[in-house]
Amino acid sequence: MGYNLEKMLADANITQRSMARRLGMPISQLREIIASDNDDLKINTYWRYLGKINDIHLIKELKKFFRDYFNNEEEATLFLNGILNYEDSNIPRRMINYIKRLLSLADDIEKIRPHKDSLKIFFILVCIESLYTLEFPNNEESKLQIVIRFFNDYVEQVDKEFILQNVTRSFADKKCEKGYEDIKLNIEIFVRILVEIRNKFAHEGIYWDFNFLHDMHSVCLMNFIEVEESKEEFQLIRKRKKPREERIYDIKLTYKDFRRICTKGMINYVNSYLSRLSNNNK
Repeated sequence: MGYNLEKMLADANITQRSMARRLGMPISQLREIIASDNDDLKINTYWRYLGKINDIHLIKELKKFFRDYFNNEEEATLFLNGILNYEDSNIPRRMINYIKRLLSLADDIEKIRPHKDSLKIFFILVCIESLYTLEFPNNEESKLQIVIRFFNDYVEQVDKEFILQNVTRSFADKKCEKGYEDIKLNIEIFVRILVEIRNKFAHEGIYWDFNFLHDMHSVCLMNFIEVEESKEEFQLIRKRKKPREERIYDIKLTYKDFRRICTKGMINYVNSYLSRLSNNNK
């Protein structure tokens, strides 16, 4: 006795017409599937239908999370429907789920460890790394290279400029002494700061050394971080030709703005990946 899809639908009070409409297929095609001897096809069709029903509830939840990053609700709905309805790969769907879960987890840190911003940075960087791993499961790039590429390629130029206006070198830093030319920061240095903070927690359990600005009316915060600001500096330290130095930065960037910038970049990444998938499947 084969898989009786017709009886299952009747027992669940699901009409064939409503199922076909939800799956976006003619009812004649669904009836052919129901009448066929292909049990795998019938089971897969039923599970696809359950997935579509689940997406009705899922999109409401996702829309609450992503709505603020689009001009209006229609744009957010179009973005989410395009991903949830994409059936050639489940990776875009997994990407938006990763973004929601990991960034929500970063937000929740404030409830259990207030002002421990290193933990928030950790989960946001894990999310960035996870998006790349989904697309490139055999990727051999370092975490630093991944995050640098993310900020270079997917964070909008206006947001990169905003970061560099609000994360600057402190005048207390030794590099501000006469004779140094590399006083200004660039986006790669900012990324190296983030990855150093991430590594401090991941490898040493230290999560209290960095702070975003928590009050917009406060003065900027001085943050003391040992970080190699370039590949060349890293190589000199590794070869013991230069000691590791503590850098000092003035931080006027809030977590809210940092999270907003990263989330927009992640949405850009997902859209770009979906476009690459669609072009490859043509």
